[in-house]
Amino acid sequence: MRVLIALFIALAIGCGKKASEQPEAKQDDSSDQVKQAENAKAEPVVETEYSAHSEKFGDVTMVVRSDGSGLSIVKDGQTVRRYESQPSFNLGGREGILLSDVNNDEAEDLVAYNYDEIGMGEFAGRGYSTPFVYVSKDNVLVQTPDDFVRALGTGRYARMENDKDDLKSIAAFARHYYETGELPLVIGKKVSNSEREEYNLREGELLVFTFLMRDSKKRVTLSLSSNRETLFYRFGAKGKVELEYNERKGQNDQSFTFLFNEEARPVSFVLSGIRFKNAGIEYVVYDNTGSIHSEQDGVGVRVTTNPQKPPIFLQGDESSKKGNLGDLPYLDWIETKTYEPFAGIG
Repeated sequence: MRVLIALFIALAIGCGKKASEQPEAKQDDSSDQVKQAENAKAEPVVETEYSAHSEKFGDVTMVVRSDGSGLSIVKDGQTVRRYESQPSFNLGGREGILLSDVNNDEAEDLVAYNYDEIGMGEFAGRGYSTPFVYVSKDNVLVQTPDDFVRALGTGRYARMENDKDDLKSIAAFARHYYETGELPLVIGKKVSNSEREEYNLREGELLVFTFLMRDSKKRVTLSLSSNRETLFYRFGAKGKVELEYNERKGQNDQSFTFLFNEEARPVSFVLSGIRFKNAGIEYVVYDNTGSIHSEQDGVGVRVTTNPQKPPIFLQGDESSKKGNLGDLPYLDWIETKTYEPFAGIG
């Protein structure tokens, strides 16, 4: 029995030694295979074509690669220009791209609209277009300065060329900015003779903002003198002005003040208005979106006869509004303050 046990121990030790003496399995260096597998799994590069117009080459095609490696401009099957960077944008339903040298460096820049879709709330699924300009620096597209981007958002560029919201107007707006170092003062719109009479404008005045009162033939009109140094407020029916107030640039007792306030969360709203006082009464012509109080939403006039009492809201017909109240703070003689939407509400 002892002999069998000793033999068993010896065999066990021997087997353990042979196992420990076996050479380590050679590790297979498969990094190249892993890379190849990852590449095989990667999505194929997709090229999307957009119609564009180049001021140098005429009608062209812009080719965008899904890997973000840059943009190619193609004319008659040949690449005539390549940008090494690729801004993120979505044309949506607004087709068309303009290549124009807006900063006078002999390199065409990119002018287009970006389409954003609202993803939540009652407006989910709807979208809106915002203009943008990227300038070419050594074939790399660079975003324009913040002040220019903000100015594009006001829509003022629409009056640079033929009073249209189009790519040529955006390019003209950018060209003026790069040539002068200043944003062009395109506030107020020229109107036809029939419109001038309808809006209670005097000859030569520029329309800033107007709307009809709700269920009424009376309207509110804000206009500028041709030199943009006098602002007018008028209220009344066509040819029958009941109240008129105006102020000139540099006037000592100036009361015109632009009011603005916006909030994205928890409640989204954008509030804008122009305030003035006349004969002890405060008026605020407003154009609001998303105000909590329904009487303050849309367009209208807030009238305060006594600061200790709630104001009166004269609501307008939003479908009748023309112009852009948001142009007014770009007049350097109009002060801007915060719009207090709930002041005076009981």
